[in-house]
Amino acid sequence: MTSGVIFAVLFTLLTWAMTGNLSPVSGALGGVVFGVAMGCIFASTVRQNGGEAATRALRRAFRSRTLPTGADPHLWSTLLDRHDASANKAKYFAIFFAALAVLYVVLALNATGPTAVAMWASVVLFAGLVVWTPLEARARRSRVRVLREQLAQVSGGRAGTGGHSENPSDAHR
Repeated sequence: MTSGVIFAVLFTLLTWAMTGNLSPVSGALGGVVFGVAMGCIFASTVRQNGGEAATRALRRAFRSRTLPTGADPHLWSTLLDRHDASANKAKYFAIFFAALAVLYVVLALNATGPTAVAMWASVVLFAGLVVWTPLEARARRSRVRVLREQLAQVSGGRAGTGGHSENPSDAHR
């Protein structure tokens, strides 16, 4: 909800900067669409992680780089595989953000006034994401590696599939 409100305000200001028309209705609609979409994505992620408690435990484990006491090796191996695969997809997001940065450079070169400022701000944002995405993926892979090593110790060396599940029913995840 908070991210939807923030997006609504930013979208309203961006629309005003680009068009000179301050329309809170378009900002509110953009915020609602963003809020619903992100809510669905977050709900899906929580469901894939095994619920809210498992998601909180996963966040704590990533922050502290320590598995929770009594971690189930099968569950945690699956979660770590999923995050490892997600980190491996980061290069595609970086390419997407680079394409958006190039698009906004072209748009900014053809814009004037407040619209040009908004376009150049978008270039800076997407260029920053091009740099940040691989760095975050590398940090996530490092966390996964540390947690996977701990999981191997807990389960006697059987945990950790290196990103590939040995269970065929997990292939769709």
